[in-house]
Amino acid sequence: MKFQPLYLIFFVASFLTAQEHSHKTKKTITFPDVPGYVTLKTDLHQHTVFSDGNVWPTIRVMEALRDNLDVISLTEHLEYQPHYEDIPHPDRNRSFQLALEEAEEHNLMIINGSEITRSAPAGHSNAIFVTDANKLMDQDSVAQFAQAKKQGAFVFWNHPAWYPQSQKGTPILSNFQKDRIKNGELHGIEVINDGDYAEESLALALEQNLTIMGTSDIHGLIDWDYM
Repeated sequence: MKFQPLYLIFFVASFLTAQEHSHKTKKTITFPDVPGYVTLKTDLHQHTVFSDGNVWPTIRVMEALRDNLDVISLTEHLEYQPHYEDIPHPDRNRSFQLALEEAEEHNLMIINGSEITRSAPAGHSNAIFVTDANKLMDQDSVAQFAQAKKQGAFVFWNHPAWYPQSQKGTPILSNFQKDRIKNGELHGIEVINDGDYAEESLALALEQNLTIMGTSDIHGLIDWDYM
């Protein structure tokens, strides 16, 4: 399936009717509907203590309700669990399960996702709509992307202009990414990550017909970074 830019904003419109959450605060996020569609407020790149974040999964749900979001995904690093002395959980779906239970009585969609965390050229990518994150655990990054595709996941390239992976601060489209795009295993690219906007990533998204993504990549409390 070929994803078009901006498609992801609307993809769950048939499943979810926008509503005013009862937990919202004065800082709620609002966007107008595009004629003929329902605009959903999403954050598809978040972390908790089950990888390198600083909060429990239920906090992410509470924050989303307060901010009036419609969809979130807790995309924990598959290969990186720095809180291993306290939370060495072998089930990479556990964060999703806890968030799902917390959101059960609220109109908030929780999407199962994981972050494939590799050094260049593979880099970091989020696979969302996975059915079992444990099956993405593989030493071979090519096999990881193939498994994500097998599960029907939507995969986007995270912060490609991030300096630890690109010394010039610009995205490097390697043969690895080109092959993933060709194989239908890479569908989007982060143009905005946290407060970092990469114009070169936007140009790359348009050139390669990748879905344009903007996420928080939040690790601490939302209110610490977004006042």
